[in-house]
Amino acid sequence: MARIRIYTDSGADLEQYVIDQYQVNMFHMQVTMNDVTYRNSLQITPKEFYRLIAETGVIPVTAQITPLDFKNEFKRILRESDDEVIYIAFSSALSGTYQAACMVRDQLASNKITVIASKAASVGCGLIMIRGAEAVLAG
Repeated sequence: MARIRIYTDSGADLEQYVIDQYQVNMFHMQVTMNDVTYRNSLQITPKEFYRLIAETGVIPVTAQITPLDFKNEFKRILRESDDEVIYIAFSSALSGTYQAACMVRDQLASNKITVIASKAASVGCGLIMIRGAEAVLAG
């Protein structure tokens, strides 16, 4: 039986317990600090991230999620299931991540992939994702 899988990205700044509670999947942006690159919210927690900024004064450099990351995940879902994907993206005004996801959706030519521009960052994006996940969990 097909289901809807909700995705967001680490730009939503959600704690892991929220991701788990709403059964959401996460794409992880890259963040580089002091010449070390981490996958945000996977290899470095928000608490560690802000601690490093406070301790070092270094301004982090972020990188959008690559089209290859989207392509690999979307193709895997299409190959393994009849599930649909709804990806709620970090603000398109602040990152090219939304455009990368749209490009891959269009390349795959699947009506089972929906990309939504949250037009928000951080918790704003996260709240939109929570509303979408609540709707999916409610049926």
